[in-house]
Amino acid sequence: MEKKEAEKRIDVLFKEKCKGLTIPNYKLKLKKRHIEILNSDNSVEGDIYYEFFSPRFCELGAITTLDLYGCIDSGVIGKVLNDIASHPMALLDTGLYEFPRSTKYMGGSKFSFYQTDSIEERMDFFIEPIKNDIIPRFDNFLNCKEGLIHDIFSKPKYYQYPYATALVSLYINNKNNINDIIELREKAKKAKLQDIRNATEIEEKVFQYFSKL
Repeated sequence: MEKKEAEKRIDVLFKEKCKGLTIPNYKLKLKKRHIEILNSDNSVEGDIYYEFFSPRFCELGAITTLDLYGCIDSGVIGKVLNDIASHPMALLDTGLYEFPRSTKYMGGSKFSFYQTDSIEERMDFFIEPIKNDIIPRFDNFLNCKEGLIHDIFSKPKYYQYPYATALVSLYINNKNNINDIIELREKAKKAKLQDIRNATEIEEKVFQYFSKL
């Protein structure tokens, strides 16, 4: 199968296999190589998309190679954080998604299709992390679910303000007693979250924000 033919089939299968994906309180709009995440006002809150490499950058022997990317710009937590610190970059950003090294994946950010592959079967592997990691992670962030804090500590580099995001989650989920905050701060210090150095300032600003509600 030629590269263009394979990519055309991949594009069709992507839309077919992503039809059932949902995030409560949001609408997923399927486009070519792209999922837009829309809020109730039909404003775009985030994206998931993939891009094909030119032939010279495809993995050796592959018909085609692509990468996967996802980001969230706002959400409920974004509105809180925007009052605390400006965020010109996405608040949740998977960057070039890192596929785990296994029998399904080579490991790293490149995902390839080979002549010996069934494109339909291979696409199931490509969609798997979207269904089982990215969408649930985006759901936890956008809807501020309790699983968000676990998500942050599992992949802190995805979050622009990991400690601030986790702290806001405590408040929104009514778990902001002093013991919970201390426990979160200590865990964040051990994990060396990038914004933990500003913990005192963040805690004060988040407290002031919620005190006014």
